Amino acid sequence: MKSLLPLVCCLSLLVPLAAQAKSGEITAPSGWLGLGITCEHDAETEDSFLLVHGTAPSGPASKADLEAGDIIQQVNGVDAGCQTQLDVLELFRDLEAGQRVRLSVLRAGERRVVELQATEMPEHLEAMWVRQYRRLRTEDAANDLPRR
Repeated sequence: MKSLLPLVCCLSLLVPLAAQAKSGEITAPSGWLGLGITCEHDAETEDSFLLVHGTAPSGPASKADLEAGDIIQQVNGVDAGCQTQLDVLELFRDLEAGQRVRLSVLRAGERRVVELQATEMPEHLEAMWVRQYRRLRTEDAANDLPRR
């Protein structure tokens, strides 16, 4: 079963990880776009992309008219390819509240570029985000273990 990470943490991203890596502490990101996305793969082309599953009402993504079914192809001019849900979070790990983000989006065959401005992550989502990130890191590490 895929984790949708809806509206909680996708594109709600990590503050820089260097200091956290030393202390082992993980904190919730400062930037939040109110966007629920997953990493998806096209079986025919083997391409990966970010699929929008929903937006938080009155959040930056909703205000930018993003909607379920949109495909995010680029983030700030960089290919939005991914392998895992953890990659989704890592793609945006330096996002801060107030920062602008340009997304290249495909909807019904038409490409468009939208610009969003990250807001502060709602306080009630911070702990949920941290739990989700820890779970994904644990799963990712377990997948890297040698198989017997």
